[in-house]
Amino acid sequence: MSAPKKKDLSALKARLAKKAAASVDVPAPGQVIAPPEPEPAPASIPADIPAPGQSLPADVPAPGQVAFEPEPVQYEEPAAAAPAYAEPEAAAAAAPSAMEGDLYTGGQTFDVNDGLIADDGGGMPSRSGTGLALTALAGGILVGGMLGFFAADVVAKNGMKDKATAKAAIMLEEVKRVAETRKTLSVEFGDVVKQINKDPKAGSEALTAMLVKAFGQDADFPKVETLFGWQLSSLGKGSIKSTFDLYKGSNDLVVDMGFLAQYVNANAGVIAGRGPKSYGLVTKEAGAVMVEYVSLICGFEEAAEAEGDKPAVEPKPIACLGGKEKEATHVVIREAPGGATGTVEIGMVTRLLPAGAMYMYAIGDHPEENAALLYKGLAKRVEDRLDSMAKNEKRAIKALQAYGESPTTDDDSVQSDPPAE
Repeated sequence: MSAPKKKDLSALKARLAKKAAASVDVPAPGQVIAPPEPEPAPASIPADIPAPGQSLPADVPAPGQVAFEPEPVQYEEPAAAAPAYAEPEAAAAAAPSAMEGDLYTGGQTFDVNDGLIADDGGGMPSRSGTGLALTALAGGILVGGMLGFFAADVVAKNGMKDKATAKAAIMLEEVKRVAETRKTLSVEFGDVVKQINKDPKAGSEALTAMLVKAFGQDADFPKVETLFGWQLSSLGKGSIKSTFDLYKGSNDLVVDMGFLAQYVNANAGVIAGRGPKSYGLVTKEAGAVMVEYVSLICGFEEAAEAEGDKPAVEPKPIACLGGKEKEATHVVIREAPGGATGTVEIGMVTRLLPAGAMYMYAIGDHPEENAALLYKGLAKRVEDRLDSMAKNEKRAIKALQAYGESPTTDDDSVQSDPPAE
């Protein structure tokens, strides 16, 4: 017979102690538990107990018989019962304690093995895989988020590059349009200057027509919203400056050519070197007005009234010739350059002598050439503006072409300027 295991005995003792504790009757408040009744004394001594001084005879088998040996008792190991969680009253009613009624223990026992660690085989308790699964899940989410971020960043950068390429193409097209207009103006302006030198009035009209065609409302030139964009921040400093100078030059060209057209139209009669040589001041109520001092008059011829078929004759001025200037009575003046002449009394005009620092500053040594000199200066400014635009547009076109082929989308990737020509 195998000895029961310590684990099974400990479990059995624990269940018996639990049942014994549950079977103890606890009195109600204010009551005392009654003492147990004494056990009755035995009625008689059993017959198998020998008298004093005698002993029981040994069991000797009869001749030819063999003494009976009891078979060993087999103790089956009790199966591990699942823990039953029952109410104390139900457990006590189901299995009454064997220790019930014990006068000395009161139904309770002392377990020497109480507090010892149960023998569960000596193996380490297995760990759950939940933590590992959560860790793997968190790592997967983190890696997935990073991959998603990088993928989104790549998509965003590709989108920015596509926009940059498209915008660069639009900007390049606008710069080319400015360049074509500039080339056309350069050729046509040279022809207009030649025409102004021959006939200032006709040349002024041709210049005005050229301005309306190139810079009128229908031309829409240049387009600011098309010529500029955030893509310029990725170009080199020289390329950015050339683009801005190109736009500024286009605006300044419109202003300069417009002013030139107005000046030629207003001074067409004196641009060819036929400007006033002498000036005077005519006194009026509010002050003096500068006029052209044309000549002196020494009286007028008599007027003739109309007779029959003959028309009336206006009195003609008589020029002061042969040193008769001191006899002059009137002065011929002109109030506008190249305009009509008129006469005023000599006492109303004060002639300006061509001398003194202020005269030289305001009028100059050759006042008859002032209009022609100013016209030439305005025309030269337009020509210089066209030449400057030609240089800027070349660099801008090269820079935008390179940017469109390999666009960058931030300031950290600034492209180099194309070589200057």
